[in-house]
Amino acid sequence: MLVGLVTVRASDIVEPPSIGGLRFELNSSNIVLAWPSDRRESFAVLWRSTIALESPWNILTDQLHASPNTDSTTFIDVGALKRIPALATATNIADYYRVFVIPDFWFDMTGIELDGGPKQCGEDFLPLYNGSKETWDFFKPEVILLVDGEPNSDMKLFHAEEDIERVNLGTRKTPRWTYSRGLWFKHDSLPNGEHTLQLRTSFNLNSTIGPYSQYLTLTNNLVHVQTSNDITFAEFQPLITGSNYTFIARSVALRVGWRYEVRDFKGHFLANHTGRTVNGDIRWGLGFARYSRSFA
Repeated sequence: MLVGLVTVRASDIVEPPSIGGLRFELNSSNIVLAWPSDRRESFAVLWRSTIALESPWNILTDQLHASPNTDSTTFIDVGALKRIPALATATNIADYYRVFVIPDFWFDMTGIELDGGPKQCGEDFLPLYNGSKETWDFFKPEVILLVDGEPNSDMKLFHAEEDIERVNLGTRKTPRWTYSRGLWFKHDSLPNGEHTLQLRTSFNLNSTIGPYSQYLTLTNNLVHVQTSNDITFAEFQPLITGSNYTFIARSVALRVGWRYEVRDFKGHFLANHTGRTVNGDIRWGLGFARYSRSFA
């Protein structure tokens, strides 16, 4: 077996571009950055002291809100030339800066009630906006939904799954249909009431894997929403680890008849049970050992 070291050359490294339209202006010892923006957007501005591979990216700001009254945003890096001497002779100032849009929800969700509606009971699609064209799949930001400040351990399976859907970003009277990247949020796994939602996004800052790779993690501002579901599964466990299992749910209506159905991952029917509750508590204990032969 031959073991050797692989030399990484600067020419081999690819880095994600800044937001489109970024401009620079030298003003005394300061660098003025300006770019097109929408008033709903927020930005992160990064800098580095040299363009060497090992030079780390540093955050100047990660919560810069777009200018509310114009279609462009300006940021002044005060004392940039004193902090980055190489800028005095740099042929391309853009090599020392990056400006990224912080992924966010497409619209202000504060106070919104999530109930899934009649067609998608217990889950809603949350359109996301990242404001940039995804030129390389390698640099596609990885977005995780934080619920009440925590990324659930089985988030992708049980709470939020990424997808692309056709959504109306306008109103019912004046619809504005578009296809949007987003997350399906399965909120009936939470108790009804107020919850906080926030996006945590991870960026790859270059195409290397190893000691020269760099990453950036950003979060948007959290929002407070209300969840309202006829039936909730806050105590429901997504994994069955033993031969006995108790299905637990909670109904808003105290007196109601219910029916459980158990199916395998292909949708094949396995078992069912019906019952009635007088206090909203729905429970069914199932001994899987009894069904092992039929399940197989």
